[in-house]
Amino acid sequence: HRPYLNADKEKIISIPKHTTQNRLHVGICWQGGKQYIFDPKRSIELLFMIPLLNFEKVRWYSLQYESTKEERETLHYSQITDLASKCQDFSDLASAIAPLDLII
Repeated sequence: HRPYLNADKEKIISIPKHTTQNRLHVGICWQGGKQYIFDPKRSIELLFMIPLLNFEKVRWYSLQYESTKEERETLHYSQITDLASKCQDFSDLASAIAPLDLII
């Protein structure tokens, strides 16, 4: 089995282990493209997720493309690292996802 998309090893982000020992690194995305007819059935508002993200043993990372100003402020306030804003293409996204333990 060969992956559809490979991460560029030179682009893979480094997660500082000394600050995140014994924590899972989890990427989240809460909304799909709004033009999709069934998007309301698969998407959720970020604010509804915040209470679920208060686990000491988890470090959260946003993989959400095209987040709003309000969502970016919520990410900052909630100490969720925004990785998507650093991604220009799917190769960058694959490199951001590579070191994570789980994607939701």
